[in-house]
Amino acid sequence: LDMVKKRPIPPPPKYEDLFTKHNHIVDRKGKSFSGNSLMGAIVILLFTRSGHAGCKALTVALYTMLRNPFPKYMVVCVSRDKTEMDFRRSMSAVPWAFLTWEEGPLRDYLARRFFCYSSSLPMLVIIDRNRRVITTQGK
Repeated sequence: LDMVKKRPIPPPPKYEDLFTKHNHIVDRKGKSFSGNSLMGAIVILLFTRSGHAGCKALTVALYTMLRNPFPKYMVVCVSRDKTEMDFRRSMSAVPWAFLTWEEGPLRDYLARRFFCYSSSLPMLVIIDRNRRVITTQGK
């Protein structure tokens, strides 16, 4: 037993990870980039789930509203899907960047931090350029 090395347990995610962690955000074309690219932007977190009519309606409305968005807005989808297949289906239907499937702990943490439960989907959280939350009541 002494010879078996234990893997260190990664620290739990935190809010700042959204803005600093590397290569955890991916756009529709598969290009990954770091949370640092969110610095100086107004960030819109879109909590969504595949197969949810309200999520689809909000995504369409948001896309129509932000078709030609101000360059300093960044929409990041935070999937609340339970399976990777549903996650892939959901993320292929949105025109924005999203947190990767591998970032499950960060996605779960953000959902807990902003009180996003299945009954509260869809949900928008808007964060200003200084990382202050403007609202968690976006619908």
